[in-house]
Amino acid sequence: MDLSKALEGGPILKKAKTEKLDEAVYLWFKQQRTQGIPISGNILKEKALLLSQKLNENESFSASQGWLEKFKKRHGIRQLAIYCR
Repeated sequence: MDLSKALEGGPILKKAKTEKLDEAVYLWFKQQRTQGIPISGNILKEKALLLSQKLNENESFSASQGWLEKFKKRHGIRQLAIYCR
């Protein structure tokens, strides 16, 4: 845990159990958002499952709703409505 954040009054976030997968999913997410592509929670979970298989990570990984919420919290991702004019 990051004690400097605790001392500053910031949130203490655990590292992901599958750090390589977490980094890969977040990199993919940033690339998509840079291109202006909106990513829903379901799309993010599907990509995480595919990357988990490619990386031969944890066979029991299921990209659950709990995983998604923790992933978004770790990376400061908020779901905002995108309106087109």
